[in-house]
Amino acid sequence: MICFVFRPRRRRRGQLVEARLYSGKIRLDGETGEPDTVRLKTTDRQVALKRLHDEVRQRQREAEGLAVPRAEVQALTSPFSGHLEAFLADLRAKGRSKLTVTKYSQVIPRTCEALGWRTLRDVSADSFIRWRANQRPRLHPKTLNDRLGALNALLNWLVRQRLLPVNRLQTVEKAAVIRDVSYRRALEPGEFRRLLEKAPPERAIIYLFAVYTGLRSRELKGLRWSDVDLDSPSPNLLVRASISKTPRTTCLPLRAELAKALRAYRPANWTPEMPVFPSVPRACVMHLDLAEAGIPKLDREGRRVDMHALRHTYCTYLAACGVTPQATKELMRHRDLKTTMSVYTHPELLPLAQGVALLPSFSLNAGDAPKDTQRGTQKSASSGHEQSEAVATSQTSSTSQVIEAVVVGYEKTPGVATGRFAEMERAKRFELSTSTLARWCSTN
Repeated sequence: MICFVFRPRRRRRGQLVEARLYSGKIRLDGETGEPDTVRLKTTDRQVALKRLHDEVRQRQREAEGLAVPRAEVQALTSPFSGHLEAFLADLRAKGRSKLTVTKYSQVIPRTCEALGWRTLRDVSADSFIRWRANQRPRLHPKTLNDRLGALNALLNWLVRQRLLPVNRLQTVEKAAVIRDVSYRRALEPGEFRRLLEKAPPERAIIYLFAVYTGLRSRELKGLRWSDVDLDSPSPNLLVRASISKTPRTTCLPLRAELAKALRAYRPANWTPEMPVFPSVPRACVMHLDLAEAGIPKLDREGRRVDMHALRHTYCTYLAACGVTPQATKELMRHRDLKTTMSVYTHPELLPLAQGVALLPSFSLNAGDAPKDTQRGTQKSASSGHEQSEAVATSQTSSTSQVIEAVVVGYEKTPGVATGRFAEMERAKRFELSTSTLARWCSTN
């Protein structure tokens, strides 16, 4: 262990000058690195030695868990705002997205003010639970869970910094969120076609781009012409990590008709750094286009249509066209397949009737009802190989017909395509709206 007092010296005008006040050097047994320098703030050597020994004793008690560390004591009495500023500064230094930092900087102070928390001493699970009970039904359970998550993020960070012994909110359970209905809904093909026809061309191209790529509004705003490759044999789109919600760069394919519409839309004096879309329609502007197309903003279940609903539409169309869940997840740029399947895929637009129609037939003819059940079963088992081949052939043929009908738009046998998906099969590619949009872009 290192423990001694001294008077610091420094050079002033070429001469060494000794300080008037004593300081000390401390390093306990088992510690590594340079000894810590402690200012003792006294001119008396005996007083300096006593203060240094008291400091050593306090550090040894803290190391053995017999005393609360002074850093924790100071943190408990410090204002909440100071801890929040340090937390946000660390998030920026680690490269967290601006959206996340902004969310924490707004949600945490608002929640602490509502709870009456001024310092870390005020934090308790009981006060949060009582406050949450008084917020229903004014605040949605998901909003309450978001606020709990933001507070947990700050308190867990303080625990890792050894400024807090334990997160007092870690035992608080999340509020139950009913997922029977989604907050948004996917547009049916007929509705989206009407939206393209009624919306002004400068906004119709944005709606078409969103449904064919699934980009979010923030990503559409940050998109530049250098990110869009329209001249290669396989047009593609580069979603940079700096504009994406997920911190990774992704290359997405572009449909041929979308690439054609973008070529016509691109200005003659374009530069690589120019934004593809100078402005993205706000919610109030899109609501005007929806009203013009006769599409209600909210349906009977309270689900709304906005720009992010076009991302739901993109995911649902991919699933309806038979794209595998893993491929849909990659195109949506999700980390978890559960998000792709349970949140963004809307079952009311999926070809459920076609899936049932693909099942093998096990119906019994009225005249062939077996008198001896065991004998009939043995007979079927003996010829099961031939029956399996027939079923497999029928199933493969039906599957290819369904996929062909969905992707290409052929007419199916009456009775197989029913409900909303029949309309989806008849109008899958939106060529009319896209060609009209391309002609408008080429003449303006």
